[in-house]
Amino acid sequence: MSIQKRKKIMDQVHEMMRVKHYSIHTERTYCDWIKRFIMFHNMKNKSDLTNGEEKIERFLTWLAVEKNVAPATQNQAMNALIFLYKKVLKTPLTGEVDTVRSTKKTNIPMRPGNGTGSMFFLQESCLRIREALKPDVTILIPAP
Repeated sequence: MSIQKRKKIMDQVHEMMRVKHYSIHTERTYCDWIKRFIMFHNMKNKSDLTNGEEKIERFLTWLAVEKNVAPATQNQAMNALIFLYKKVLKTPLTGEVDTVRSTKKTNIPMRPGNGTGSMFFLQESCLRIREALKPDVTILIPAP
């Protein structure tokens, strides 16, 4: 693998991000996603970056299906790759990137330290509220 070619591309990415005044955190994140993209496709040189739409589509689908990433993570990776093609390589992405989208994960609240589900937690909470609402005064009714 030609490290110099890859380093040259990454140097171009760093330079373009500095020119556009991107945050250092954005720069690091985008560079990380671009490196993962290059490694995923086992690219050796700049000419391997052709057919961008198809390669981006395969990479983003892999992230969603195999790596099970969150939708925001997939969007971040897509934005980094679009930046690479449009701003650094100056290659317009003419086709559509039709990828499998990540789905939002539902979060079921769990009681800390207990492996039971939320139903038990809800029942226990209701019992505690009921006990808190009970009057402290006991009314004694005299016997007839």
